[in-house]
Amino acid sequence: MNAPTPDCRQCGAPAPQDLGRIPEAAHFAGQPLPAPLPGGRLLRCRHCRLGFRHPVLAEEDYARLYTAAPAEIWAEAGLRTEHRLVVERLQALRPQGGEVLDLGCSDGLMLAALPAGWGRFGIEASEPAAAIARQRGVQVLGTRFADLPRLAQDFDAVCAIDVIEHVPDPLGLLRALAARLRPGGVLLVASGDLDSPAWQQAGGAYWYCAFGEHLSLISQPWAEAAAAELGLRLTAVQRYTYDPQPGHDAAELQRQRARFSRRVARNRLQQRLHRWSLQRDRVPAVCGVQGLFQDHLLLEFVRRGA
Repeated sequence: MNAPTPDCRQCGAPAPQDLGRIPEAAHFAGQPLPAPLPGGRLLRCRHCRLGFRHPVLAEEDYARLYTAAPAEIWAEAGLRTEHRLVVERLQALRPQGGEVLDLGCSDGLMLAALPAGWGRFGIEASEPAAAIARQRGVQVLGTRFADLPRLAQDFDAVCAIDVIEHVPDPLGLLRALAARLRPGGVLLVASGDLDSPAWQQAGGAYWYCAFGEHLSLISQPWAEAAAAELGLRLTAVQRYTYDPQPGHDAAELQRQRARFSRRVARNRLQQRLHRWSLQRDRVPAVCGVQGLFQDHLLLEFVRRGA
């Protein structure tokens, strides 16, 4: 007998949409696991539009897994696509500069790319990464999300780049980030886009879900609902392709996209066979890899006020 479907963990609405089984996670925070984490299922609330993994581990289990990751996993090899987009957006919005806070600033590479005139502040859990960020002129004000309400200042801009998918309560995170904005300040959030066409085809088997640390999946409809609830204005949505892997020239992209389509079709066939028989619910094959499709989005929110 199937387990009952849970209510939305964000708004409590019943009967979320089931987008399919998530493959087991062989890695966590970039590190191989001694035993894979069960994938569970990808659910989506019909009311607030949040996508979420179910079930999830206890908070202390995730803390242990993050702690086990070596410090160098947080070091940036170079500016990623979303980093460049954020730097460009901040310069366009505030050419005179201002004070910016980056939640999960890592080694401060993105903040260091901002021109003179910006005061650079960050929150970072990894002490080795934070030490590098300080060398780059970043004032590290805390180590975790819970430090946000205790900060003694507000900012002209706040960023959360590839962070929101890691928390079980993304609306709570957005609320805490927005509370650190000065009136008229801008909040930039980057993450995977649950409404991207490729993700809609693959459902829970999409490559982005196969990371065990990805708990919450957002989209433009979710952002619109969240902005209305928090008194923000959603002023821009920019979609982009996550950094492609080396060797993804035009021919390789075509081959990888064809492989993606075949895996989606195979997963759908296995799902139909499961419905028609008593065979065990098989773990789906992971569909796609980073860099194949425009499957990420950068959200721009503005705090209402003078």
